[in-house]
Amino acid sequence: MADIVKQVIIINLKAPMSLGRLMAQAAHASVLNILSRGGWENDIFILNVQDFALRWWMKKQFTKVVCKAWGNDQMLEIKTEAEEKGIYVSVMEEEGFITALALGPAEIKDLKFTKTLALM
Repeated sequence: MADIVKQVIIINLKAPMSLGRLMAQAAHASVLNILSRGGWENDIFILNVQDFALRWWMKKQFTKVVCKAWGNDQMLEIKTEAEEKGIYVSVMEEEGFITALALGPAEIKDLKFTKTLALM
């Protein structure tokens, strides 16, 4: 079955940090994106997977794509467009820079606007 859901992670290459640190920021954004949809009840973490895209992604395949952007302005534009489309966005910030965004998981048809971004 073809992938129908993916998570898109965007790295801000203008952030003044090493590529290794930026990759860690990408990993943080991805995990934050999923964990922020759940919560603790006693000592059990419960993840709300009522959202079709998240449920499909968790059950079938953790497809991720990592892209690059240049500067806070572009990162904010991407964040705004995703939110306008109803896509869940997590943001990592450090030293005054948006270092990484994680969009989705969302249906690929809703993430088409990210196709203009270059892959890492």
